[in-house]
Order: sequence, then C-alpha cells, then structure tokens
Amino acid sequence: MHIELTYTLGTFDHFLPHREHWVSVTYCAKHVGGEPQIMEPKKCTGIGWFALGELPNRITEISRKNVEELMRQQAR
Repeated sequence: MHIELTYTLGTFDHFLPHREHWVSVTYCAKHVGGEPQIMEPKKCTGIGWFALGELPNRITEISRKNVEELMRQQAR
C-alpha cells in the first residue's frame, strides 16, 4: 500500500500496565495506491477501512485518543 503523509496529528503519551510508558507520534496520511495487507499475522487477524463514526467498539486506547484528537481538529 502506498500513502502520502499529510501532517502530524500529535504526540500522545500511552501508559501501559507494568509501568510501561510509550510515546506515540501519529501522522495523518492519504491513500495513493495499492491494497493494505497484514504484515504480522500472529498479531493481527483482520484489517479494514472504517468511517470515523463507524469504528469498531474494540480499538486500542491510543487509537481512541488519536480519533478524539482528529475529530477535535476537524471541528475547528
């Protein structure tokens, strides 16, 4: 799959159990060609495209924060 980065959405702190702290830099991009494919089949069983208002209920906490920020920025 080919994408074009359009801008940096933000930098997010992600605190995990066992005192792990990750910093996630999230980029917005547009699809310019090709098909997505699962590159880590032992970690991921499916892939899909969803409208922001139709996301699955089970997404990671950091993904939830990313979506909230994207919607906040789009509302400006």
